[in-house]
Amino acid sequence: MITKSEKLIPAELMPAEPKPPNTVTFGARTEHITISRGQNGKADGRVVLAEHLGNQSNLLIDVKGTQVLVLVPPESTLSTGDEVGLNLRHPLYFDREGERIQP
Repeated sequence: MITKSEKLIPAELMPAEPKPPNTVTFGARTEHITISRGQNGKADGRVVLAEHLGNQSNLLIDVKGTQVLVLVPPESTLSTGDEVGLNLRHPLYFDREGERIQP
């Protein structure tokens, strides 16, 4: 069973995401991370565990050695081993001291 953990993610894991200057880490709720199947050799991570729960599915994604939990709709066909792309909605940005940076 996948358990949720609260942690901030290093900013360099999502280089394609526009972020404010001095961003060191970011946070996003699992429901604010959208996922797509990797295409044309572009993938941000790989599914290491899929847990289908009926009304939703949890996917544990390995992104450059950091595990990120993502919620996906129950009809998702993604499974363990699939390469995926990640996009953030409504992330929170933090500087080196842990202070929040406004976008």
